[in-house]
Amino acid sequence: MIPKENAAEMQKAVDGDVQAAYRSLLKADNIHCIVDGVELLKKTTGVEPSFANEYAERVQKAYKTYFKERKYTGMNDIRKKTRIRPELDRTEVKAVYEGLIKKEEFEELAEIRRICSIRPDKKTMNDYYGGLLQSIKSEKIGTIMFMRMAKRLGEAAKATGVKPEFAPVQEKFVQKIIEALIASEEEEYAEELWKRAGLVPSEKTMRNARNALLESGPDYHEFSEGHAQWYGTFSALQWLKEKGCGITDEEAQGFYRKYFKKSDIGAAEGLKKLYGMGPKLSEEEVQATYRKILNTDKFSSMKEVKKLTGISPKFDLTDVREACERRIASGHVNQAVLLREITGLEPKVGWETLAKGVDMMHWVIPGVYGGDLITQYRFYKDMSLFVDTKEAEAAITMFEKEGKDREANAIKTLVHVWSK
Repeated sequence: MIPKENAAEMQKAVDGDVQAAYRSLLKADNIHCIVDGVELLKKTTGVEPSFANEYAERVQKAYKTYFKERKYTGMNDIRKKTRIRPELDRTEVKAVYEGLIKKEEFEELAEIRRICSIRPDKKTMNDYYGGLLQSIKSEKIGTIMFMRMAKRLGEAAKATGVKPEFAPVQEKFVQKIIEALIASEEEEYAEELWKRAGLVPSEKTMRNARNALLESGPDYHEFSEGHAQWYGTFSALQWLKEKGCGITDEEAQGFYRKYFKKSDIGAAEGLKKLYGMGPKLSEEEVQATYRKILNTDKFSSMKEVKKLTGISPKFDLTDVREACERRIASGHVNQAVLLREITGLEPKVGWETLAKGVDMMHWVIPGVYGGDLITQYRFYKDMSLFVDTKEAEAAITMFEKEGKDREANAIKTLVHVWSK
């Protein structure tokens, strides 16, 4: 055990040795050797260097050298180890910034800013932002240009920490750009301007974009015809809703009427999915939509109409039979079966219609179902729903007498399948 009266003397001797070690480190040419050595000694001995000012001067000198040589990684490494913030000439830094801004090298600018916490002048940045707008002469120039501008502006604002301050005329133009981006289903670029540059779309901008998107129709069915455009529309509307741009019941009913008039039931589904409020249409309006769907042969939409409105279709047996004949003759027996199920009506069709359907299936089944024989077999079976099968032999005889061998053979094929 060291005597108490000797402890202070020994500590003084140890401190002197540590300070001497510190002094020897300062003789090194490489700043990283100096920094690593000093920081290691501090950590292992708990003794601070007595020449802190001299050490800080060497670090600042290294910062200035590295800055001139654009060695920002080295600067950042020293700053992290020493926790000594660079004291760079603000005028020099801002001059470097101006050159980087002109070349749009914002990653490098952001790296310098992280190290020294000096921002570019507002005037410099607002001149840059104004130049971006000036490069786009009209909001009709196109979405691609708007997307590029939004990306550049967002990156600049994030890197510099300086958000744009536009004059009223410029702000109006910016709102037009944001509206065009959202209406073109490029809401992520509007988000870029919002989050990074602080450019918040006005209520009018969001409402105009919402109306443009709703005119297209927010079809929620991801894999329906034209799904890429419609599903993108739904996503953009969802983004607007999250930002507080909803819809009134009166506005929703107006769009429902448009969709039902066009038989765009997918859009009506999307509207319901988005905002929750369903259509409030008259019986007459809904039946008119059913009749349009019947004529377009997209019978599956009828199920969605009933689900949305609670109103069932009302058709004459003659109308349903004609529609079934069209679908069977074109090889789409499944659609005729669907119509039969939806309406509850059981129309019969002519044997010639069935013969045409069998002939068309040689084209429809391979093209739509990949040559699926099970599907073909099921379709043949389903055809029995639309005729009195007991009359099949009479139909075959009739076709043979008329020299219609193709039709006769088609019915023979059906009879063979039905007998299984």
